[in-house]
Amino acid sequence: MSTPKNKKSHWTIIVGTLLLLVVGVTGCSKENIYHDKENGFRFSYPKDWHKSSPTPMLGVHVIVVGPPDDTNFTPSVSVGLPLRDDNILEMTKDDLQRKYEYFARNVEIRDFEIRDFAGRQAVYSHYRATVGEGIHVEGLQYIFIHGDHSLIVTATARRLNFEQNRPVFDAIFGSFQFD
Repeated sequence: MSTPKNKKSHWTIIVGTLLLLVVGVTGCSKENIYHDKENGFRFSYPKDWHKSSPTPMLGVHVIVVGPPDDTNFTPSVSVGLPLRDDNILEMTKDDLQRKYEYFARNVEIRDFEIRDFAGRQAVYSHYRATVGEGIHVEGLQYIFIHGDHSLIVTATARRLNFEQNRPVFDAIFGSFQFD
């Protein structure tokens, strides 16, 4: 039979162990943080993922984070910022027609709605697509206004491993903060 003194020491051990776990977890960061001071946002991503150099692509400045991998398509999260000196309105009718035809032929929208993203109203979509040489992908995308421009945040993975990557994608989305 336990005495009150023994119960107290059990609780002391339990509380002490929990404190050590909390200190251990917070003291050993398992994340990298990307901070874009110019555009006023930051997000965390797994320590074993890498960040690409910002790349201009189709009038958008894209930053991609993803795990190191030798295959031609890895799970990733990208943040797109429209380049201020590029104007999508200057695209020709033929360019727009080609993009529309590709989209209509290769993309299936699974969900499309207005959702909250880091305290901002965003257009959310969940889609499946076929890219490149028959690579089947699935993705989540948020598009919203931040300051004087839009941000496009996209998480993509091969369709076969999308669900196993979903918790990581959700954690990255959930870590977004604005300055």
